[in-house]
Amino acid sequence: MNRTFDLVVVLVYLACTFTIGIFASRILHRGRKTTEDFFLAGRDMKGWITGLSFSLAAVNADVAPLYVGMGAAMGLSVCWFYLSRFTIGWLIIATLFAVKWRQIGIATGPEFFSLRFKGNQGKFVRVYSSLYGLFVGMIPWIGAGLLGLHMIVGPIFGIENKIITISIVVPIILGYVWISGFAGILVVDIFLGIVIVLANIALMFIVLFHFGGPTGLADAITKVHGAFAHNIMNPLPQAGNAILTPMVVGAWLLLSTFGIGGNVGAEGQRIISCRNNREAAKMAVWAEITLFIILLSLTLPALGAIVNHPELYRAVPAQRELAYGLLLADFLPKGVLGLALAAIVASVMSTVSSFLNYGSQTFVNDVYGTLIGKPKEAQAVWLGRFFMLVIMAVSLLVVYFSNSLIGIAVVLIGLFGSTALIGWAQWWWWRINFKSWVTANVAGPVVYFSLSFILSRIDWWQQQATQVESVRQQMQMYQAVISMVITTSAWMFVAFITKPEDMELLKSFYRKARPLGLWGPVRRAIQAEEGRKIDTPKLLIPAGLFVTFLGATWLILSVICLSYLFVGKWNIGILCGVVAIIFAIAFKYAFRWHIDRMAIAGPIPK
Repeated sequence: MNRTFDLVVVLVYLACTFTIGIFASRILHRGRKTTEDFFLAGRDMKGWITGLSFSLAAVNADVAPLYVGMGAAMGLSVCWFYLSRFTIGWLIIATLFAVKWRQIGIATGPEFFSLRFKGNQGKFVRVYSSLYGLFVGMIPWIGAGLLGLHMIVGPIFGIENKIITISIVVPIILGYVWISGFAGILVVDIFLGIVIVLANIALMFIVLFHFGGPTGLADAITKVHGAFAHNIMNPLPQAGNAILTPMVVGAWLLLSTFGIGGNVGAEGQRIISCRNNREAAKMAVWAEITLFIILLSLTLPALGAIVNHPELYRAVPAQRELAYGLLLADFLPKGVLGLALAAIVASVMSTVSSFLNYGSQTFVNDVYGTLIGKPKEAQAVWLGRFFMLVIMAVSLLVVYFSNSLIGIAVVLIGLFGSTALIGWAQWWWWRINFKSWVTANVAGPVVYFSLSFILSRIDWWQQQATQVESVRQQMQMYQAVISMVITTSAWMFVAFITKPEDMELLKSFYRKARPLGLWGPVRRAIQAEEGRKIDTPKLLIPAGLFVTFLGATWLILSVICLSYLFVGKWNIGILCGVVAIIFAIAFKYAFRWHIDRMAIAGPIPK
């Protein structure tokens, strides 16, 4: 099939991206080239801009095949794959951590540890966390995104060699990030977001038009799938689901929520770049709204694929990952297919550019700056550009030696979840010290991988692990939860039996960060020193969790509402929509009230 017109659409998109990117610094900060301009866009950003950018950083090339494939294999309840992973966690970032990260005046997440731990210990943790995040959390996903891009786009345009695909896309990304820095990423992400949403919504309406509207789609599903149609058109978690049972949804929620916000990477860059506390808190809310629009509009059309290809329903992973390609081939005409492919390229470019810029920033600020010394202003920008090239080069090695997205992902499983709770503890408990932090971050991966060896020798566990996919996934979740419990018990024990950090250091940190939670001894020491009471709004953590509940209910009901409306279930869909609006209004006012109270608990002048 001739794809010349679609190729032209993609090339025009790439040209527009590069042009917008190289002029971005002039758009946002009139061409200034200080370190803060290059890495933080002058710390003057609005929350909706940084939120949109962060949501796109979470959408890589593997997202479309993964989510559409899952949507084809399980129907509307696929929404719980992202509702469980992001809803509570990202709102906790907004309500309990964003203001604090912005208030302490740092440039990167790892810089926090120089404030929290003493001397060389703080330096070690800062360098270690920076390198760990770079080599485990960024470089593999840059490689995965570029590889996934080739695996999707290459076959469509007959490009067999992945080097050709990479040689077209990488110079464009490096070009605008090199010239404009973080400002280039933010401005380009606005353009990328528009392209992705337009492409997804176009596909969604084309599918509905093909079947004669929502009711026609529902009738087609019922005709093809008979008794299974009810499950396919039910957006609630289902006990008999082959992929996501309520138990698996609960485990995803637990593992994706606990500890989130206590450490930050690319999301921290976006929080710190915001102009004030409220905009910093809004970042995560806007990110969640944008992400859910992208993922919902991506997965709803999957229902059209299982009408045309009934075998996709409950298909094994290798088969269902073909659903996205079949969906595009079945429904998209020339030009619109080019727009969909441009959206895939956009998702990769956003992820790669975000990790490149933040990775180079943390390398300059937290590795080079800690080990060698803080570079001068102009030198820091050029060092950042140099480290971008290094990060990209290492990422291309991942692409060169890998042929499977799953193979890349498997290496990363379990490395983060077991240590997650130390992230909350280092903010909310004064007794956390260097020894407890090391215990968590060394014991976590060791415990997780040791459990793999131990549990595989238990007959009952092995029998469960060889069953259907949902049961296997459930057992993997149990393993991660067990690992989290063991690791948390270990670092809490170490924190209790060892001395806290030096009181003078803790008082200095408290003055700067005014952390929430269990900091009574430190606060009393400051009050005794100054002879005055330090007033702090009460119950900030419970209040933040309550506001999070309001926001989560609003977002979940909104997704369920639109899911029902897509298949013509008007009554229940409208009811969910009305209740969602009520919770949205309550969240708006509660959020504003809570963030203002969080801002009151700001730094304490000496």
